[in-house]
Amino acid sequence: MCKCNESSGAPGLNPSTNIQAAQPAQPMMEQTAGFLANLLNQPAVQQELNGLRYRVLSTQAIENPDKDANEVQPIRSSAMIFDYTNNRALEATADFPAASNVSIVASSQQPLPSASEWEEAAEIVRRDEQFSRFLICNLLVPYRAMPALVLNNPGPTGQIERTLTVGLLPAAGSTLNHQIVAVNMVTQRVQTFENSFPDTARAGIQTCGIPPVYCPAPMRGTPGEMWISWPAANPVWKMLAIRPAASSGVSGSGLELRFVEYKGKRVLYRAHVPILNVKYDHDACGPYRDWQYDEHCFQCDGADAAPGFRRTLTPPQTACNGSDAGNFTGVAIYETECELTLTTEMEAGWYRYIQEWRFHIDGTIRPRFKFAAVTNSCVCNVHTHHCYWRFDFDIRTAGNNLVQEYNNPPIIANSNWHKKVYEIKRFRDYGRQRKWRVSNTQSGEAYDIIPGPTDGIADAAYGRGDVWVLRYHPNELDDGGFGIGTAADLDKFVNGELVENQDVVVWYGAHFRHNIVEQGTAECHEVGPTLSVVQW
Repeated sequence: MCKCNESSGAPGLNPSTNIQAAQPAQPMMEQTAGFLANLLNQPAVQQELNGLRYRVLSTQAIENPDKDANEVQPIRSSAMIFDYTNNRALEATADFPAASNVSIVASSQQPLPSASEWEEAAEIVRRDEQFSRFLICNLLVPYRAMPALVLNNPGPTGQIERTLTVGLLPAAGSTLNHQIVAVNMVTQRVQTFENSFPDTARAGIQTCGIPPVYCPAPMRGTPGEMWISWPAANPVWKMLAIRPAASSGVSGSGLELRFVEYKGKRVLYRAHVPILNVKYDHDACGPYRDWQYDEHCFQCDGADAAPGFRRTLTPPQTACNGSDAGNFTGVAIYETECELTLTTEMEAGWYRYIQEWRFHIDGTIRPRFKFAAVTNSCVCNVHTHHCYWRFDFDIRTAGNNLVQEYNNPPIIANSNWHKKVYEIKRFRDYGRQRKWRVSNTQSGEAYDIIPGPTDGIADAAYGRGDVWVLRYHPNELDDGGFGIGTAADLDKFVNGELVENQDVVVWYGAHFRHNIVEQGTAECHEVGPTLSVVQW
């Protein structure tokens, strides 16, 4: 068990100088902005957008899949644009950063809204005759609601017009009704629901959670990467950290790590959380598939080390500390005598997700995910949060890796350990002290994956599983994300491939059941395994 004091840093060293931080050779703010400007000036794009009302929702780098590269190297990049005039999404992809070789794909699919698009929706509500005076006088507080989009209300032509949701929470002492409204971004009109909320949500007198504070989030694709070595003198850890806004995957993947090394040897090629969802008992709300790229503000006092990264001398204060306000969005870097912690806070509608990576001087890695929410009616109902880490282990090398499972009492006679030869899905079994080991069969280095005590066991219908052992494929970063349904769809990757002495990926799911009657409305809930050194 890790024991360390949360003081100013390693003995005799100030935390502000005990971390080596360097910005990589990466696309910086200017390059990304230049790419987007170049893209929008391309004749093919101008022809599509000329005279139209549109918004760029996000950009996303398409990186080089070569594992031998020691930097994240975008070779192309894409921009998701919504054309409100024609009610269509346009994905424009081009070489980075010159924006040459453009391809454009039009779709009726509805991409997730950006923070700035939601701001526009809230402003449309603020100007609406029915709600204007209440919002101007602060008798109603707008908040980002779930679901983020209304997808079951086709217009006159049968098309679903782009429609965002805005929650309207009565201020303290107000006698106004709590409701969620729909904002049609095509017609720029506010629509109300028959029951005052969408079918998959609630908005009533009973509410739970901390008071909401709206913080503008950086657009998806905003650059933010930093090399971190720790401690500064004779570092044992080295990694590339990527802020949520720049994370990979269809729905983002939170605070993402790349090229993680302990004592000069590779542990992980990539580690992130590409899948996050929530299921309510009896479908009182939802279910929802969430996204992991919208950063939310939290309190972090210190000095900026790079865009989106801040060193702090004191532990950052997130929604888990009871306040939704803050002075920073991005990744906080904090250390004690024996541990380095990277912290971020994200939002998806009324949910607040706090993600941490904790690196101990002895080689232990503690991935952590915490769940909170701002004031709404849904979370008063019993629900289960599910989050799924993707650990792309490259123990010493990408190949020659092996996954073994431990059981006590054993499930195979005379052996607590047995190896996984082919791709497989497994469930936790706390009664057998089940854990997993990833090792390099040639050099002997190994890490154990030890389940956390609150990580739960998946139900077969929705949680689907606890651990998947898969052969590495660069196109299996997630299960398809928003738009494929809400439950994790990882079983499709289990197709009998050999994983013994191969390049392996381990997905680890955690499931936390939240019942406010038992646990309280403001309590923050934490899940996550421990990755422990066995031999190094």
